[in-house]
Amino acid sequence: MPIPSRFTISAIGNRDTATRADEEISTLEYIMDASNPLRELLSDAQLESLRTLRMSLLRGDRRHASVPDSLWNMPKNNDRDFLIREYSGVATTPQKKWSSLRNLYKAKGVVSYLKKATREPKNEIFQAPKEWEQLPSQNKDRLREVLSWSSLSSPEKKWNSLRKFYKAKGVVSYLKRASRESQNEIFQAPKEWEQLPSQNKDRLREVLSWSSLSKWDFDVFEVDEITNGKPLLFIGWAIMASPSSQEAMGIQDSIDKNNIDGSGYDFSELGLSIEKLINFLRTIEEKYTRENPYHNNTHGADVLQTFHTLLQMGGLEFVDSKLETFAMLIAAAIHDVGHPGRSNAFQINAKTDVALYYNDKSVLENMHASLAFRLLLGSKKQEELNFLDFCKEEELKKVRSMIIEGVLHTDMSQHFINISKVKGMCVDIDEAEEVSKENKEMALYYFLHMADISGQAKPHPLFINWTERITEELYAQGDEEKSLELPVSPLCDRDNHNVSKSQLSFVNYIVKPAFDLMGEFIPLVRDEVMPVLEDNLNYWKTEVNATEE
Repeated sequence: MPIPSRFTISAIGNRDTATRADEEISTLEYIMDASNPLRELLSDAQLESLRTLRMSLLRGDRRHASVPDSLWNMPKNNDRDFLIREYSGVATTPQKKWSSLRNLYKAKGVVSYLKKATREPKNEIFQAPKEWEQLPSQNKDRLREVLSWSSLSSPEKKWNSLRKFYKAKGVVSYLKRASRESQNEIFQAPKEWEQLPSQNKDRLREVLSWSSLSKWDFDVFEVDEITNGKPLLFIGWAIMASPSSQEAMGIQDSIDKNNIDGSGYDFSELGLSIEKLINFLRTIEEKYTRENPYHNNTHGADVLQTFHTLLQMGGLEFVDSKLETFAMLIAAAIHDVGHPGRSNAFQINAKTDVALYYNDKSVLENMHASLAFRLLLGSKKQEELNFLDFCKEEELKKVRSMIIEGVLHTDMSQHFINISKVKGMCVDIDEAEEVSKENKEMALYYFLHMADISGQAKPHPLFINWTERITEELYAQGDEEKSLELPVSPLCDRDNHNVSKSQLSFVNYIVKPAFDLMGEFIPLVRDEVMPVLEDNLNYWKTEVNATEE
């Protein structure tokens, strides 16, 4: 039932009795209408009371129908403003809207509130202690600040509890009616979202939907372009703040399907601060070296999305808790942060500070993990970034351990060692009735490593783009190695290197066997990834043959 257009804020305050009665009848009819999701919050007795009020108003009898009139004459307060603005369709701030909605409907319902408004003093309605009136005015003013709903509860926790309540009560349609600006505040969208042109937002709503984020052919380069160089922030937010991130963007499918088909991780249940997660992702992206052709924030975003896709393909079977899933997604996001564009071999041969600091052992991988955690913990931590503040001590140890191990397993020098361990794990799994905790974690670390080297497993033209980027970076390293009179690392000599042959060998002997092994755990990998790898392998074979003719 549409809200009567004449029922506006401007109409409140100075009107004759007949006009006021007409407006009150419209209000009551709106509340009682079967299409109104708030109606189901009312008991049969409350609905009958509303009908009685309406009939009294229609008869012109105001002796038993003074409730709405009394409401208008009350001192200005959030609850009255909510009723006026909600029923007139005029937007109000999300904080007032949700707080008022909670106060009005969670426990007592509309009629109960209206009844109290006519016969009880305001303080009794809101159950204020008698000591409240005894306080000096300046004390009251300060208490209003420190005891406000927003002060007592973080926006994320507040929204999480409200969302659970209202989904149970069937007020999802209210979210759909909410303005996009209000949704952004409720759902904690990055400030960069509002800075995007409308056409960019429209495209992001498509590519950052849950179904799109879970596709193997996801184009991270397009996201990099339409987000003005912030793919890690937006993809990280879209994945790790799901489904609220999709709701904040106004993706209606995500709102409709939420909690029906499991579309989203819903890490808010852990107590995660979405605001701090966004701050962390923004800072991590800034600390990636964008000037690197390959090891930059776009690669970080790609590995995060690819790892997420592997989880959705079946990798979640190796996860025991949401906390573990969250830890591994964070590991994917930070796995190359601060990468200088020069390999571990270069660091060791050049005896750089980072190589000396980490004693030539997984030099860059140790640095990546350390850089990320120094933002969250230790003497120089930044509280506004510490999204792990919800963790208890044992949870923090677990999360930290998994993130570090996940990043260390991306060291390419450990590839064949990891392959050997995973093959042994396959034997253990075949012989055991259930997968051990140790083997589950090993599988997750392996999945992250595979996401890191997945560029050659992506469909055309993605794998070509990644090839060009890594080749450019390796050649730059070779040039510097020559200038420093260091040994030129494999694949880095632009004067003595055949790209097609090296990629053919890389796919044939590294990537393809490793993904084939992963197909033992995730059957969809064999169905969706292996055919792409075969196509790419044939592409490089053709290129090699062409260069030899």
